[in-house]
Amino acid sequence: MPFAAATPNAIPLTLVPAENWDQIKATLPPADATWADVNGFTGGAGQVVAFAGSEGSVKSALIGLGTDTVRKRRRFASAAGFAKLPAATFEVANAVDSPLLE
Repeated sequence: MPFAAATPNAIPLTLVPAENWDQIKATLPPADATWADVNGFTGGAGQVVAFAGSEGSVKSALIGLGTDTVRKRRRFASAAGFAKLPAATFEVANAVDSPLLE
């Protein structure tokens, strides 16, 4: 059941548990994977990296959910990352288990 109706121009947002970063990184276009590395993105709780499209607008973004240990010790550990996203409409692009979102 979706949280809200789909929005045609929503920007894809991938939620990244730190332990899955290598697998998710392997699915990114090479330039995006390099940009994430340059920005120190590892999937840590609250980390954010946005990718620019050809005209400079945000084409997609990643937000780190942290490690399993961090998620168990701190509720809503990734919430700070959501505040770092640019003002836009985002759509979660990947399936995650609901406990990862706490």
